[in-house]
Amino acid sequence: MRGKNIVKICTIIGFVLGEIYWVLVALAPNVPGYQTSRMLFPKEQIPVVEGVAPYTKPPMSAQLERIAVGALFMGPFGALAGLGVGLLLEGARQKLTAKKPSDQPPG
Repeated sequence: MRGKNIVKICTIIGFVLGEIYWVLVALAPNVPGYQTSRMLFPKEQIPVVEGVAPYTKPPMSAQLERIAVGALFMGPFGALAGLGVGLLLEGARQKLTAKKPSDQPPG
């Protein structure tokens, strides 16, 4: 019995969703005052760049670099997550469609 390759489809979908997720995260705006109590570094340790107003949007080259570097990681991690889901679905499909020994002809 040959069916569609669920594992391959789920892996490709996971890769694409991982890349889409990373683009949305990398291009998300920096909202002033959002989660300031949980900052990794206190505001005193964040360097202030002279001549740049606080909360200024980063230049497009920096955003593209962030997307390119993050894409190297999020795509494969999404593919691995999709692989796991695909293997679970394939195992469940084989378990549900398995032939019982009594259904097979003797021989």
